[in-house]
Amino acid sequence: MVETRERVSVAAKAGVFWGCYIPALQPFAEAAFRLILDDLGLSLSDVRGIACCPSPFMFKILDYEYWLETARANLDAIASDFRAIVTLCNGCWDSLLHARDLVENPPEVLHIAEFLIGLRNALLKRIQTPLQNLRVAVHVGCKPRSKPSLVDAIHELTALTGARIVNWRTAKICCGYPLFLAKPDEALETRVRVKVEDVQQVGADAIVVVCPACFMLLERGQLVLRRKGLRQTTPVLHLVELLALALGHKGQEIGLDAHAIKPKALLESIG
Repeated sequence: MVETRERVSVAAKAGVFWGCYIPALQPFAEAAFRLILDDLGLSLSDVRGIACCPSPFMFKILDYEYWLETARANLDAIASDFRAIVTLCNGCWDSLLHARDLVENPPEVLHIAEFLIGLRNALLKRIQTPLQNLRVAVHVGCKPRSKPSLVDAIHELTALTGARIVNWRTAKICCGYPLFLAKPDEALETRVRVKVEDVQQVGADAIVVVCPACFMLLERGQLVLRRKGLRQTTPVLHLVELLALALGHKGQEIGLDAHAIKPKALLESIG
């Protein structure tokens, strides 16, 4: 595990690869991460002048060479400016990681959880609002499962907030996003409905994710399923939003009011 002092050193020459979904559709995740960085006294530059990562869920399947070459071109374009790239997206992390071997002196590619776990002691010292009243279901997603230490980091960071992590039967099942691109109705019924009803059965107050695609489908999918008999909805939070709440930031400051499923009851439970 990289020590905190080393991770802070990396941060001095690190950039954030925001990807497509977060700036366009999930600005609350960006806001939460920027608040966390401010709390830690860190500043990461935005990576600019790049294309889509591109998404492994589409392009890797449709045209493998195009997918890998575009990811390589992105890394090559920023390699001279950054020692490390931090991304809040499972797909971006996977695409850029696969392209590292094709770039001379490539930057380190860090999943958001890999970056933040190196700062866990600093985060712990800054917890203002422990979330011990929250029960959360952690959905890691598919890509991180290739790296057990990353899965551990996601769970450790969630626990660091004080929230109680529930065990749920379908935790390791895909959110359904890749299937949704080809068969949306099947994805909603066999993935989203199954997972959400499982989460509700074990009494979770929220689903915590680390991927914008997972966030989109698990949240928006519930709204569609409400019209098809889903009895209730469960809020979805990106891990950085959960951390920002634990650091004392208010929902409005993060932008939780922009969620399609408003986490009103969740916010009331933490005061």
